Amino acid sequence: MRGLWILPVVLILASGVSAQPNADEKPRYGIAPNTDLYPQTTPKAALESAIKLLENKRYDYFVAQILDPGVLEAKIRDRAQRLEAVVERDLLRKRDEQKASPDSVPAREKLSIEPKEFAAAIAAEAQVRSFKFVVRDLQAQLDEYPENLKAFRKFLADGQLAEAGATASFTHKDIPGKTLYLKNNGKRWFLENKQADEPKATPDK
Repeated sequence: MRGLWILPVVLILASGVSAQPNADEKPRYGIAPNTDLYPQTTPKAALESAIKLLENKRYDYFVAQILDPGVLEAKIRDRAQRLEAVVERDLLRKRDEQKASPDSVPAREKLSIEPKEFAAAIAAEAQVRSFKFVVRDLQAQLDEYPENLKAFRKFLADGQLAEAGATASFTHKDIPGKTLYLKNNGKRWFLENKQADEPKATPDK
């Protein structure tokens, strides 16, 4: 079965959620999980939360907390590496401006002259920019292909759910050849960004 390809390749950082975040889980890309507002306790709950987020245009939360973290981080890391040269140029210019007007910048916001600390600042800023690009890509994908969100609604309304341990999938008789995959990390269900089941390893003869 072909899956719903949620992202084209890899995704504007919006405001944080208004309700209380979960204290036992760390924020990802500055966005804390809120499983009271967006539950992910079951595949259906995760899909319902995904639909709510996309309908409300909360693409940032969807990307940071609903998509499979493993796939997302690989995409953001790859994009960030390609952004580092531009980020370094921008931060060097910013640091020079800070040196020229040292009293105009709070101490906590000043860029370090230490190579390791400056390199860490470059990497962190590249991650932030990469995340914003990924969010933007998702928004563009949904604008271009609104049938993806319509398919999500159909899966939730009367699709066929198949669960197998820590994995699950939705199919629908009216959406032939398309499958929505999810996985559980031991705490929550996440939407996977893949098009087909991974091939099973063939045992050695």
